[in-house]
Amino acid sequence: ILCAGITMWSPLNHWGATNTDKKLSIGIVGIGGLGTMGIKLASALGHRVVAISSSDKKIEIAKSKGAVGYVVSKDPASVATERGKLDLILNTVSAHHSIAPYISMLKTNGNLVQLGCVAAPMQYTQFMLCLKRASIAGSLIGGIPATQEVIDFCFKMRYIRIQRWWKREIWREYTMSYKITIVQQLDTFWTSRRVWRLANKDKSIE
Repeated sequence: ILCAGITMWSPLNHWGATNTDKKLSIGIVGIGGLGTMGIKLASALGHRVVAISSSDKKIEIAKSKGAVGYVVSKDPASVATERGKLDLILNTVSAHHSIAPYISMLKTNGNLVQLGCVAAPMQYTQFMLCLKRASIAGSLIGGIPATQEVIDFCFKMRYIRIQRWWKREIWREYTMSYKITIVQQLDTFWTSRRVWRLANKDKSIE
């Protein structure tokens, strides 16, 4: 959550997807750590989510995370099934690749957000953007307020829990360590304030 979660939450928030009154069709490119988190968040926000990958090897994992559609970007017939249907596409792929298939899947006024930080220049046809009045943008990790927002949201959706364990230090003193992990359900409901205090090792609650 403090890495992939906020990285995906930041563009979702900026481009209006965290406004749950507005339902969007959102594409997530790359079904890795960032991509699967993006699918979970966008799906939990109530949007129609389409996973996009260069092969069909990750269909099962994408759909298990909440994707309702799956596009193989190297297959023109597969790309055609979502042509002009997506409001927002978040591209997490960090290797050099063609973004033309993604642009074709955008609606009018759609946005393609680059998150992979590819160093090499990427080519695309401007005419494709002009026809749709589409935009290509970029995004990095968010700040502290946005991080608190995604923690609160994941807590509300019962996606996180605090796991704690004791470890013995060299000087034979016990210290408490905490780890935030993604899970499907909470065993016990914790308030977001308690999560923050635990994560910051606030001993006043021990």
